[in-house]
Parts: sequence; C-alpha cells; structure tokens
Amino acid sequence: MYVINNGDDTISKISTADNTVVETFPVPGSNSPTRLVETPNGQFLYVTGAQLNIVTVIRTSDFSVVTTIALPVNPIDIAVSPDGNFVYTANFFGAFGFDFHPVLILCWRQPMRGIKIKAGICLC
Repeated sequence: MYVINNGDDTISKISTADNTVVETFPVPGSNSPTRLVETPNGQFLYVTGAQLNIVTVIRTSDFSVVTTIALPVNPIDIAVSPDGNFVYTANFFGAFGFDFHPVLILCWRQPMRGIKIKAGICLC
C-alpha cells in the first residue's frame, strides 16, 4: 500500500502485514501531491499534483519517474480502469461549474493527443 505524505512531497510504501513503513521516496517535480492510484498490475503509481496541474507516473520497482503529464486544470482525484489502460482525473474547477472539463481521461498505452469526449477530454 502507498500513502502520500502531504507537506513534504513524498510517498511511503506501507507493509500491510505489520503496518510499518517499508520505504519513503520523493515525488520529483510535484508540489503537494494530492492523490495517488496504483495500476492493477502494481507496476505504476499515478500521482496528482494539483498545484502544478500535473500527473506524475512512477515505476514502483525502483520509484523512478516515468513521465510527468501536464494537464489543463488542477487534478484533485484520480482512478484507474480495471484493465490499467485508462486513468481518470477529476478536477477542482469542474465541481464548481466553471467552463473546464470535469473529467480528464489519460490513455497510458496510446500516444497522447487531445480528443474531446462528452464526459470531459481524452488525452489519448
């Protein structure tokens, strides 16, 4: 299990067997990570950085940053599809009816290109 340590831009890996911190690592380039989600295969973490409008993709085997994805609005929550092919982010402004897409869909396995969809915008 992974948890965000808000305030110091780190993530801790927790052993659920004995509830101890196994390792703590920084989230480079992230200013106040807000949420994270692990892919179903356990290979990647997607971490939202709402203050910088980014999602950072981290490889769990060595905690290296695979990529940082710039978003048009600040992501406050994140989820991954059961097959691991799509990552969904919700943004703060969509909740208040501003003229922003309330949901962004990131297609990890495809080259990124902007395609507007009814639910928001698909960056795939």
